[in-house]
Amino acid sequence: GAMERADHTIFFTRIADFMRFVSLPGGGTKTMCYALGLDYLGSEACTTPYALTVEVLAKLQAELDLASSWRVTCPLGTDVSGRCDPIKDGLREKPKFTLQLFPVGAFRPFSCGQMNGRLVTEWLPPIFTHRYEPFGLVLDKPITLNVEQGRICDIEGDPTLVAKVRDHYEKIGSQFGDPYLITSWHGGSNPKIFAPFAARDDIERWGGTMHAHTRYTHFHSC
Repeated sequence: GAMERADHTIFFTRIADFMRFVSLPGGGTKTMCYALGLDYLGSEACTTPYALTVEVLAKLQAELDLASSWRVTCPLGTDVSGRCDPIKDGLREKPKFTLQLFPVGAFRPFSCGQMNGRLVTEWLPPIFTHRYEPFGLVLDKPITLNVEQGRICDIEGDPTLVAKVRDHYEKIGSQFGDPYLITSWHGGSNPKIFAPFAARDDIERWGGTMHAHTRYTHFHSC
């Protein structure tokens, strides 16, 4: 096929995200480009020298790899924490992606196996390893996930929204495993990333872009 003959293959659709861990044909480079259009390609998110962003992420990752514990808080009331074990924690190994990501953004995930606390959110964006429906969920107001040892043990908030979240989780969990397990989290390293629309206008495209920004933390569940 064309990929086998090409020196460089660039994906401009999110289908490449579903192939990050799949062997791809050909000896050329493969790159997933997250730019949302020509204006985006011309912005600082994409025109900052790529080698510089790779170096910044590497230095950040080296500091994070020294951590023995972590804590994430936010003004809405999120306060969760956990411990790291770089030897036992397989998530601390470099992901074996079969393609490069452009622009550079997220650091390696931290395990949530020992996570405890309260996680407040109104956005349940999709994770691009499986396809399911609905592919993401936006709530009218925040709900609180109470977490013990990496598992959601209770959900607080408006009863209608809580029921909506439980239904969403259980539908996905019926396909892919324990619906209330939170496996890991990561943040971004790229402050120039942006989305030219609000999260509630398109949670799929917003989540697939803003996970690389320095202000957002992305927890993986289901």
